[in-house]
Amino acid sequence: MTSWIWWLLALLVVSACPGSQAEDMHDHMQHNMHVPADPGVQHDGHSMHHDHSMEHESGSTSPLIVLIFNGLRYDLPDVYKSRGVNLSSFETLLKQGVRASKMRSVNPTDSMPNYWSMLTGLYPESHCIPFDSFLDSDRPGVVFHKTNLTSLSDAAWFYKGFPEPLWLANQRQGGKSLLLLPGKALLFGGSSGSPQQIGTSSNPAAQVQLLIDLMAKPGTHGKISFALMYFTEPGDTARAHGPVSKEVGEKLVELDGHLGRLLSGLRQLGMLDSVNLVVMADHGMAAVDSSKVLELNSLLPADWFEHRLNLPPGAQAQLWPKAGHQPADLINRLAKSKTELSVWDVTHLPSELRLSGCRRRLPPVYARANPPWLLRLSAGAPLPLGVSGYSADTEDMRPLWVARGPDFKAAGAVVDLPLESVDFYPLACQLLGLQPKPNNGSLARISPLLTRYIGGEGFLATFAGVLLLFSFFGAILIVTAVITSRQPVKTIYAACMKRNCMLVSEPLVERVAEVSHGEVPAIKLAERRVDPFRQVAMTTHCHWLRCFWHRPKRRGSVVACLSGLCALTMYWLGWGPFAPCQPSLSITEQLQDANQTVVYSVTADHPFVFIGGMPRSGTTLMRTILDAHSAVRCGVETRVVPRLLQLLTRWETEKLESQRLRAAGILGRPLEAATAAFIMQILMRNGPPSRRLCAKDPYIMAHSRLLGRLFPSAKFILMLRDGRAFVHSAISRKIRITGFDLNRPMDCLARWNAQVSVMYRQCQELGSRCLAVRYEDLVLDPPLWVGRVSEFLGLPSEPAMLSPWLEVGRQVRLSDTERSSDQVRQPLYLASLAAWARGMSPEFALAAPRLAPMLEGLGYDTERLPPRYGRPNPAYWRNASYY
Repeated sequence: MTSWIWWLLALLVVSACPGSQAEDMHDHMQHNMHVPADPGVQHDGHSMHHDHSMEHESGSTSPLIVLIFNGLRYDLPDVYKSRGVNLSSFETLLKQGVRASKMRSVNPTDSMPNYWSMLTGLYPESHCIPFDSFLDSDRPGVVFHKTNLTSLSDAAWFYKGFPEPLWLANQRQGGKSLLLLPGKALLFGGSSGSPQQIGTSSNPAAQVQLLIDLMAKPGTHGKISFALMYFTEPGDTARAHGPVSKEVGEKLVELDGHLGRLLSGLRQLGMLDSVNLVVMADHGMAAVDSSKVLELNSLLPADWFEHRLNLPPGAQAQLWPKAGHQPADLINRLAKSKTELSVWDVTHLPSELRLSGCRRRLPPVYARANPPWLLRLSAGAPLPLGVSGYSADTEDMRPLWVARGPDFKAAGAVVDLPLESVDFYPLACQLLGLQPKPNNGSLARISPLLTRYIGGEGFLATFAGVLLLFSFFGAILIVTAVITSRQPVKTIYAACMKRNCMLVSEPLVERVAEVSHGEVPAIKLAERRVDPFRQVAMTTHCHWLRCFWHRPKRRGSVVACLSGLCALTMYWLGWGPFAPCQPSLSITEQLQDANQTVVYSVTADHPFVFIGGMPRSGTTLMRTILDAHSAVRCGVETRVVPRLLQLLTRWETEKLESQRLRAAGILGRPLEAATAAFIMQILMRNGPPSRRLCAKDPYIMAHSRLLGRLFPSAKFILMLRDGRAFVHSAISRKIRITGFDLNRPMDCLARWNAQVSVMYRQCQELGSRCLAVRYEDLVLDPPLWVGRVSEFLGLPSEPAMLSPWLEVGRQVRLSDTERSSDQVRQPLYLASLAAWARGMSPEFALAAPRLAPMLEGLGYDTERLPPRYGRPNPAYWRNASYY
């Protein structure tokens, strides 16, 4: 009877597929966002992806203590242990906790960028603290340096809208935070927002004791839920003596004592197993080879550049060209050392540096030595013996990362996965029960460190899977019973003669007797009626099944074991209830092409490409470039998709409309699935079949967040253009745009600012799925940007993409309804870039930075007319100029 109850319960539970799984799929798709930002661009809480899987389940109240060591390379505890140095506390922590062996710092691998990236979850391009020392073009002559207390206390460096660090997030959401820095202990709590200084000691031992005392007796300060302590060692000593040296070994013993004092104090309080403790470093440290040094004064003439920051020798250099020279002059000269040196113009930084959104705090030329080389200004400067600043992919730059506590894996677990330091922020929010701000981290990526995987299927889905397998196994038994009950009677007789079975059906005994000519020596007739399963057992050849059904107590254990094995198998393979419940939307079309009927299918997981931006911003140019690729088809502009998305957004947001649709049962996933199917039909029929479908509509990027949800594998290209050039182009060509009064240029610029802000913010939320391309950069250096776009889309670059006007009528289809069609039929020309400056009034030029802060935020020159957008690629443009 119990078996039948389990079977029925399984069917009832499994019939209701958890609706949240499909939403979880969308929430966990984002990884490693590329989020350009600038001090002039304020983040308002919706500027980046918000992963709902990070929302904490109520119930976890364990405090979080974080120790950050400067320059503690991932392998130094093991190195010094092998040398006989006693680091018992680090060894205990490594044995009892979980270790991330491939944690990756952010570029540049300096202390300040990584410190802020860990505590905000943002790359340096978003929090805009790019180096340990830097200048800001808005504050000429003022230097930020990590050891300068004036810099650290100057609020001007932390601009309005600066990302909220973890301790303030904890305070804002009702918790109390303790920040222990060298020479300062700050308590954050309450509604006032102002920190309370409760200590001034620079002695780490005293600060550790203060932390223990506050954990033991909260007193008037209240219970602390988050504590952060920063150590300047062993990094300072490693720079002076090398990462593997006697001095660093002694310093590690000292740090080991501080760690041991904290562990011992928590153990005495009975809190060691109820506190989550994270010990990590900001970056690693590499040893210096004094024979591999590049001297800038030997590589560049002294009158070509300035080294304004007067930084000590290291892995990086920030250079400013002197009057009469351009960044390209320095770069071309330094390129002779390309095997030892990487050098970039900051207007063309590679995306992996994560610095391009912070140009006002970057030098015109950024150089970074390749390990093990070192940079210094001249031969007289003394060399350090340890250095950071190399690429974050360098093994010696990997930081130590280890944690223990009730929410972390234990017993010396090692997670050998590529993790990033920005992942710590969503992890800390999860542990503290905080609602995270938009960030670049990934909780799903770092959750293998935890005892419970975050982001997988819920308990209900797992429970339903187990019950489903019970029913599956029961069905197999029934099928077996049906098959075996139809076996010939001779076979039954032979089996019974061999095993001396008991037959329990009187008609069956009579039939066997007939077959055996009345001889039934080993068969006995049961005096009572038994269940049919026993009869099934007697009619099979399998001895285990016969014994199985003869012993009812053994049935449940065997079913449980087999079902458990099946459940584990299905879990690892992702079958059945362990796969997403939402089926993938698929559209199949029959298209007539060249007197042939072509049948092809496209699913919602197709890697669509969506191109958008403001009108007159290069969207048509970009789509012709992609149309020239043999594997991509964009087709002409339809204006259908953005209007449909606008309608869907209105249905979902307007109260009356949403109530009506909800009552009809179609709000949410049904309506979105129908919208996705409609869009897929439009894209499929807008031209011949292709391996990669693309759609270009200027205002499509105003709905990119929604599109990203409908099409999880889609990628987006946001075209940007100087807002002043946009206004001039719209007015001069009489382009009618809804909401824009062409008789009021200043009002048009303000509206441009508002609409571009929305598109740019949604592009940021999409992270690595969205690429922002400035029209001016594309025109100045087509080979570079065509290559970047191809790489972003995962496509090989093709020569035809550099001359799409030659493909018009073949690969590229144009429509006379698109106002830019006449321009993309011709080769690119530079004169259009700054032509607008001659047709605008001085009043408009002066008011532009105030009316459109996004100009500066996107890196446009607002101080000179005509503006400087950068240098044209001399190989492509043959030294032509647009000024």
